Amino acid sequence: MSARTRQVIFGLTVIAHLAALYAPKAGAASPVVGIDKVAHLVLFGGVLAVGAWAGVAVRPLALALLANAVLSELAQYLWLARRSGDVWDAVADALGVLVVWLVLRRRRPRPGPPDPDSETMAARSAARDAA
Repeated sequence: MSARTRQVIFGLTVIAHLAALYAPKAGAASPVVGIDKVAHLVLFGGVLAVGAWAGVAVRPLALALLANAVLSELAQYLWLARRSGDVWDAVADALGVLVVWLVLRRRRPRPGPPDPDSETMAARSAARDAA
């Protein structure tokens, strides 16, 4: 899949994310207790995961999502009709970001100590090329 396609998918994910947060609430509450918190966790963690997949820098995106977690709940509480801000929604948002960030961090290759054999081989190869 091309980088451009990934970026488009990320853009669509962000649009869906913002629509879910800022659109007026529709319908009745779910009969499943806590499903709202799971949705928040997936909504925020999903944006971070798709962003990383699309090549977006993870740390700035994670910080922006954390800021949006707080701002969206304040906006829902203060200005959005039929919406109510909830501190526990913001906690679920942050938890979603944290879980995905930890998974991404764990999967990222970390530089280790250099392999002495590869340094020796590289030095020999360079010496041979110079001769």
